[in-house]
Amino acid sequence: MTNYWRSILQTAVIGTERQPLALQPDTDALGKLLAQLDGDKPEELLLGAAAAVSLYESAGKLPKAETSPIGELSKSETLKRCSPRAAQHLATMLRGRHAELLAEWFESVVMRGWRAPEEFLPLLLQVGNDRRELREVILPALGERGLWLAAQNPDWHYAVKVEDENVWDTGNRQQRQAFFAQLRKRDPQRARDLLQSVWPQEGPKERADFLAAMVAGLSLEDEPFLETALDDRRKEVRKTAADLLAQLPQSKLCRRMLDRAQTLLGFKRNLSGRDQLEITLPEACDKSMLRDGIEPKPFFHGLGEKAWWLQQMLAAIPPRSWQDLSDWTARELIAAATHSEWKDVLLEAWSQSARRYDDAEWAEALLEELYRQGQAVYLMRALPEAKQEAFVMRLLAENPSLHSTQPSRNYLAVCRHRWSEPLSRAVVNSLLHHVETDGFKVDWWWTGFLNEIGLRLKVELLPETTRLLEASQPPFERAPTLERFLDFIQFRYELLKEINT
Repeated sequence: MTNYWRSILQTAVIGTERQPLALQPDTDALGKLLAQLDGDKPEELLLGAAAAVSLYESAGKLPKAETSPIGELSKSETLKRCSPRAAQHLATMLRGRHAELLAEWFESVVMRGWRAPEEFLPLLLQVGNDRRELREVILPALGERGLWLAAQNPDWHYAVKVEDENVWDTGNRQQRQAFFAQLRKRDPQRARDLLQSVWPQEGPKERADFLAAMVAGLSLEDEPFLETALDDRRKEVRKTAADLLAQLPQSKLCRRMLDRAQTLLGFKRNLSGRDQLEITLPEACDKSMLRDGIEPKPFFHGLGEKAWWLQQMLAAIPPRSWQDLSDWTARELIAAATHSEWKDVLLEAWSQSARRYDDAEWAEALLEELYRQGQAVYLMRALPEAKQEAFVMRLLAENPSLHSTQPSRNYLAVCRHRWSEPLSRAVVNSLLHHVETDGFKVDWWWTGFLNEIGLRLKVELLPETTRLLEASQPPFERAPTLERFLDFIQFRYELLKEINT
């Protein structure tokens, strides 16, 4: 602290009335400046001196010298910078307006052979850091300079392509996880071998995270290692290993589950010719069941322990196994389950299994039984896009309403691909139906959902959709919800037109 500051602080504490500021005369530049201050008003002299000394010291500090070696320069860009208009669209979305379209902007720009403007790179890298779901579409649009910039900041490690295996031995936790995830995608066996070599030394959180990344390239070759992980001392590691093994229909875990469950399910036809299931609940949850990932206590009220064990077993077994054992079709098995006192357990377990193994036949059959109860929305993800659309169009043909009380709304929300023209037209007809009935007056019914619709509609139909909706209602009667939707689809159309033409 300088002598000037000591005098200033001492006077400020005591008060100028009791002790006026007295600055020792000095011949340096700062002293000469302070000598020019007006000393007639003690308060002004004190404040003036404090301001001058503070500014002098701040301006007089030299920046810290950078002693670390300069790294490699960025490679030359191979992608062309996007057009100025496309950059304006990106800036609009990064400010929060129509941000739902960011992923489509990146995908379209990369398909055109463009990259994002360099002035946006720090912000885009931070967006990728905050929104994991956007990383895969952001990275190809960053260009060489963006990837180089990511390597300069540890917070952006996700964007750095790590090919040097030394990182596995010397890198921090984030760098090692990024390296392992990338290696797993291009060389699953090598990644597994590296993980096995250090497995005993890793912490429980790291073991679980590394195992979760093994979903990329998962195969039966991973089974021996995952079987050893079932004996891990930490529950989260055992659970992750069991979930991975349950995704392999030919795994030993799936066969063990089937061996347990097939003694609990019997198939017969009664005298009237109707198929029947005979269910026996498991008596106990033994150590081998716990090892295979069976949770002993139910997560839900109203479901007994034994029924809960059975449900978990069935959920881990490929549903086609029951067709092989019974010689019944999926629909016959489901029909028999609906007449069982354990209907809810069977249908819930088979629904989880159909989704886990992407069994479209079972998913479609279960949807027919469960869709009106709103219990099977996630089964849609096991259907091909064409069957998803056909199912939703059938629901809309029965009732065009997209209110939250209608099953069509929830099932439409699962169709997250870009819709075909038939489904797009069916949804536009539903929107016109709502213009005539409720006029989109209840805003909370539509918040977020309308933009999801606008994001999926076939692009070529957007101008026609705008014309139809604008013509259906005079501007002064139009609800703000509908106005925002029209603005959203117009912005999307202009965004894609700029990139694709």
